[in-house]
Amino acid sequence: MAHLPPAFGSLRRSAARAAVVVACALAVAEVIRLLLTDLSPHRVAMAAAVVPATALQLHRFTPSSAKPRFAAFGVLVVLVFAPVLSAREPWIALPGFVAAAALGVFAVVPGLVIATATVVASGATHLGGGPNAVVSGVVATTLAALVLYGPTWLATAADPDSARSAVAAERRRVARDLHDLLGSGLSAITVQGELANRLLPEDPLRAKECVTEVVDIARHALGDVRSLALEFRTPSVPEVFASARALLTAAQVAVRLDVDDREVPEPAATVVAKLVREGVTNVVRHSRATRCEIALRRDGRGLELDIVNDGAPACAGMPGSGVRNMTERVREIGGVLTVERLDGDLFRLRARVPLGASGGLTG
Repeated sequence: MAHLPPAFGSLRRSAARAAVVVACALAVAEVIRLLLTDLSPHRVAMAAAVVPATALQLHRFTPSSAKPRFAAFGVLVVLVFAPVLSAREPWIALPGFVAAAALGVFAVVPGLVIATATVVASGATHLGGGPNAVVSGVVATTLAALVLYGPTWLATAADPDSARSAVAAERRRVARDLHDLLGSGLSAITVQGELANRLLPEDPLRAKECVTEVVDIARHALGDVRSLALEFRTPSVPEVFASARALLTAAQVAVRLDVDDREVPEPAATVVAKLVREGVTNVVRHSRATRCEIALRRDGRGLELDIVNDGAPACAGMPGSGVRNMTERVREIGGVLTVERLDGDLFRLRARVPLGASGGLTG
């Protein structure tokens, strides 16, 4: 899976924080400069314009905000330059807000043109103070624009990698869910097919029943595949336990269920259903089990699921793709999954999951 380099993500976050600090510092400096020695109406009006201008600038760095569009950019231009034109008093570097926003809103060429024009206009407002004032205004506006635009540029530069990362994550999710969805059904088909093959010479009627069950299971598997287009409909907890009993019984494994029958809320219900399905599939596929006990208990901390079976191979507990998938699912909602070999040939899968929304286990 393609990830953004950690150093790059850290740099982008640091740049965003720096931009927010710079924007706030510029705003505070402008307000102090305007009001420290003179409380005339035009200075108060300029100081008042700093607040919404800064708010528009900071809005660009909130997680849920989109880049400012043209209307917001127009408002920002008015807030920054209207007070200057009316009072004929320049800002220190507040036009940098406009230049940075222009680079973020417009395409490259028009953005650069507008940003350059903004810097020039900022310098022009300092003409009354002589060459040094003009140079200071241009430099201050340019530096402010570069610092404030930096996070936007970094985010844009990261877009291709972010897209690849998102595609890789989606492919991984599809592979994981497809494994969960079809593994149980295909294992059941294998078990019933082998049983039918063994029974055919001695008990053709029973073999025919097994073939009928294979057809039914295949139909269910086909429905599961179709459900991919509907975001993988997950069966309810009672349905998945009933399916587990049927699969184990078909594999001639004695089953004992001890299940709390109270309704399980999401997201725990989905995780429990997939754990049971994957766990039972592993029992049938990877062990010589003759008995299996499945327990689902509820306490103040959440749910505890145990799947214990005999006939575990010597390598039981080695993490395969199924165990990794289950571990990831449990961890995503704040739970814990363990797999271990017990005394003799017993094997246990245990998962603890919270009942709340991804909040982790309490206590």
